[in-house]
Amino acid sequence: MKVPLNWLKEYIHTKLTAKEIASALTMVGHALDKPIYEQGGDFIMDLEDRGNRADTMGIIGIARDLAALNGIKLIYPQEGKIPKINNGKITPPIKVESDKVTRWMAVSFKNVKVAPSPDKIQKRLKAYGIEVINNIVDITNYVMIETGMPLHAFDTDKVDEIILRQAKKGETLVTFEGTKLVLNEDDLVASDSKKPLTLTTAVGGRESGIIKNTVNILIEAGLYHQPTARQTAIRHNVRNETSARLGKYLHPHYCEVAISRTLELMKEIVGVESENVSFDYYPHRYVTKVVSLTEKRLNLIYGKDIKISEAAQILKKLEFQIKKQDNTELSVGVPYFRTDVTMEDDLIEEVLRIKGYETIPSYLPQRPSPPKLFFPQMDLEDKIKDIMVKMGFNEVISQQIVDIKESRKTEVINEDRVVKLQNSWNAELNILRPEFISPQLKYFIAYVQHNVAPIKIFEIGKTYTKEAGTGFDKYKEVRKVALTTDTGFYELKSVLERLFMELGISNAILEKIDFPAFKKDVAAKITVNGEDIGKFGGIKKSILYSFGIEREVTHAVLYVERLLKYATEDIISNIETSVINFIGEDFTFIVGEKDEAGKIQEKIRKELGPHDQLNFVGEYRDKKLKSQNKKSVTFNIKFATNNLEKARAHSNKIKSL
Repeated sequence: MKVPLNWLKEYIHTKLTAKEIASALTMVGHALDKPIYEQGGDFIMDLEDRGNRADTMGIIGIARDLAALNGIKLIYPQEGKIPKINNGKITPPIKVESDKVTRWMAVSFKNVKVAPSPDKIQKRLKAYGIEVINNIVDITNYVMIETGMPLHAFDTDKVDEIILRQAKKGETLVTFEGTKLVLNEDDLVASDSKKPLTLTTAVGGRESGIIKNTVNILIEAGLYHQPTARQTAIRHNVRNETSARLGKYLHPHYCEVAISRTLELMKEIVGVESENVSFDYYPHRYVTKVVSLTEKRLNLIYGKDIKISEAAQILKKLEFQIKKQDNTELSVGVPYFRTDVTMEDDLIEEVLRIKGYETIPSYLPQRPSPPKLFFPQMDLEDKIKDIMVKMGFNEVISQQIVDIKESRKTEVINEDRVVKLQNSWNAELNILRPEFISPQLKYFIAYVQHNVAPIKIFEIGKTYTKEAGTGFDKYKEVRKVALTTDTGFYELKSVLERLFMELGISNAILEKIDFPAFKKDVAAKITVNGEDIGKFGGIKKSILYSFGIEREVTHAVLYVERLLKYATEDIISNIETSVINFIGEDFTFIVGEKDEAGKIQEKIRKELGPHDQLNFVGEYRDKKLKSQNKKSVTFNIKFATNNLEKARAHSNKIKSL
């Protein structure tokens, strides 16, 4: 959020410099996103976007925090009186045919004169970085930056009616910037009887826009289903001041604030008053949220005593309403602009922000340390990680939000059970991870590109699916261990057997299975006492090719909760493991052209311990070696020791071969 200094001082009388204001705002959670700079004859403070603070997307919201911090009165701008609501009388007629509309207010004006804006308006918009268009458009932009609520103006002589509806697949809209958008049923538009006029949640259209000859207009303030607004902006790659604000949880009362302010500016700048009726579609009215705050909880979080009366005074400065107060508790009405405040700890945060985080005690608690908590599943996972590292595997951590197109390649997902995101910030990250094959293969590709051999990776994490049920009960999370390697099916089988041995699982049985992602006859499930604890197999070539992989890859997945059920109790309770550290070294030998690398590797293997790892790196021939009918052969050896002297002794022995 950009804050021009002179514009900010419209709402708060202060002699503080931009640097002093930025420093003060940083202490209450509004850090600078970039250094203060000068633009349009003003100093600009570009503040970080606070994702949950919709009110700070308007300069008044920033001024309110600064006023509370400095004990200064906030000066609200003049507002006009909204005409009587009569949805059936406004012109042009307005219809709402979508349940994605939260609130939509509008007022109309006749016989306006489109002209340049006054210098004051132009200077402030230019300082902020918004293009100056004309007095009508500039007023809508000015009010948006001031209050945080987007507005849009229609030339009503160009439309016969306004319908708020879902777009039809394939409909198009040319934005006021000239970009052509192809719409679908998930988009919310304002249209007339023939065509879309605006993409309501993101951008206005060219055909109904305000031009030099415009005479009659309608100005609207609309709020919509927040996930729809975010998805639309992402889908059409529309990133502007409007979409940034409609992607927040703005309260419907913002519509009234913005329309009231617009009425005043239209009278002051354009010299016209609205028609005597207004439009207000508001089907589900919001009620004021009331949250309790206790002195006991406040002092527990703060770390020392603070009177409930002092907390009440701070909250009043931030325009919270004290509904009820006694010596130990407050009942607090949350103002419309603070949609982020929903519970007691949110109120405590507000009190401590203004009182000053630096006043929070820095000494250690006087109470004794809490007893050590025991989490068997977490301890088991730590044990598994140590075992896998000991066997030469590298841990990877993939994103929990993935692209459904990548998961489809694995042929294992049921799309009816996939958990889809409604408001992802990235169009390519649209579902919660339903399987581990695709994330592991993406890491596998990176290892291939870096010439790592052999490739042995693992991950412990959750997969997410949607089951039968209602509410949160229908979402299922399962913690799993995923292993991926290019060392072959039987090598992975040995790894799993070693893992089970270390966990004390002695009765695991392998049974042949058919699994969509695995090659036929190279797939098995693992059971203990008749219960599946996992599966593994060779991934199909068709799946590997779809990821650009041209080598054999095997994959296993184990269920952590079921492993916990069958792991022996003493293994779980003792998370200290005999982890073997490795000291690695490359060895290059000059040998005859006909000497086979496999036989050399076999000879080296005889000199290594049971846990040492030997990998063939490659052969090399230059002109000199070719002339001597020779080649160089390189191996990588990881000595299973954390003792450098022992590793050197082993190294010298290998070099003497």
